[in-house]
Amino acid sequence: MENELSLLLEEIKSLPYGRNSDRSDYTLVPIEKKGSCSTKHAYIKSIATQNGWENVKLILCIYLMNADNTPGVAQTLSKHQLAEIPEAHTYLEIDGNLVDVTGLANGSSSFENAIIQKEEIQPEQIGDYKVSYHKQFISSWSNTTSLSTTELWGIREECIRALSAR
Repeated sequence: MENELSLLLEEIKSLPYGRNSDRSDYTLVPIEKKGSCSTKHAYIKSIATQNGWENVKLILCIYLMNADNTPGVAQTLSKHQLAEIPEAHTYLEIDGNLVDVTGLANGSSSFENAIIQKEEIQPEQIGDYKVSYHKQFISSWSNTTSLSTTELWGIREECIRALSAR
């Protein structure tokens, strides 16, 4: 199992970062040969479940995305006079260790150090559930800024476009 899982992790990590044509359909990762944090990790979790690898968990977290932990968002955040913005991110916990195969460049600090909350989810929850969870958090967080929930969501989407263009 360990060797098979390691090979799977490497294979999926090597695929480019990018949203799939259906952001909730993780089975598109091998077909479209790309994926987001959600689809890549949900795809691996689904294979782990099929193989009885109970040590693999799919985690949804909210972290404060900034220029240090997410290279590629500095210009967008600066343009909107923000130091950080809440981002929903999925990753795996394997034997209690954080594993991220998203494939984006590492920053000078880890997103792990900026996690505000997290929960275990199932692959089927990467679509509507994840978006709703994220929007609810952004709505609460908007009370700490002069920006509306809609404005913050738009800035967040701009950050994701900047990451996808890298």
